[in-house]
Amino acid sequence: MKCPYCGEEVKPGTLFCPKCLTEVPWVSEYNTVETLITQKKHEEEKKVCQERKKEQMQKEIRQKKRRLFFLCGFAVVSILGTILLGVGYYRMNSYAYQYQAGVKAYNQEDYDQAMDHMDQALSMEPDNPNANLMMAKIFDAQEDYASVEKILTVFLKEHPDNLEAYGVLLSAMEKNQDVEAIRELLQMCTNPDVLEEYSEYICPDLNTDFQSGTYHKKPMKVEISGECEKIYYTLDGTIPDEDSKIYTGPIKLKEGVTVLYAYGVNKKGIPGDIIYRKYVLEPED
Repeated sequence: MKCPYCGEEVKPGTLFCPKCLTEVPWVSEYNTVETLITQKKHEEEKKVCQERKKEQMQKEIRQKKRRLFFLCGFAVVSILGTILLGVGYYRMNSYAYQYQAGVKAYNQEDYDQAMDHMDQALSMEPDNPNANLMMAKIFDAQEDYASVEKILTVFLKEHPDNLEAYGVLLSAMEKNQDVEAIRELLQMCTNPDVLEEYSEYICPDLNTDFQSGTYHKKPMKVEISGECEKIYYTLDGTIPDEDSKIYTGPIKLKEGVTVLYAYGVNKKGIPGDIIYRKYVLEPED
């Protein structure tokens, strides 16, 4: 075969012309070295481009995953936050939470805060006995004894066997020096457990060694007895009070009619019932 460029005879298999050194194409499909280098270069560039595209796609995928993860996490946090806020709101606006918070504040002697919580509790359950009793205790701690009496007087009509309520009310009445109210409260009480529990507030009844009647004996003396701190009495038919005579020993009766009124007070200054006796002392025959 001759070189197509210079015509020099070229041996079979020779790639370059020995004269002009031009590359000899032996077959039509044969690629020159330059062509092969170019093709290789193109293939390498294509491979690099493909790798870059692959890396870019992987990077975009990773970014999408991160965004998706962030969005999912944010959504989860938002949902959990909403749930927790809802639970917290419900809890803070429940009777149990407000009552417990009020008791805690009361124990810490923060009575204004205790009052606020108990108001909230009672707005949800106005007839709840525990909240009403705790409210009375808060008023008692604030020395608002009139409010204690108002709350527990009504409370005991619905819960007449509540020993604690009686104790709080009696204590408030005592501190308010409302001894008549104490006497009336316990007179109306028919629960023996309450009367036994708070017996120190009850003044025992008085007795006399002579009952009302007509007598023919001289001299005649009447004794008044009772487990009281003091006994006040009158002999002129008037109702005794703290300005009346104090009983110190047997009372000597005069001839004729004597009307005796007397009542006792216990150590707490709480009065008992007034007793009445009418004596007619006639001269001996």
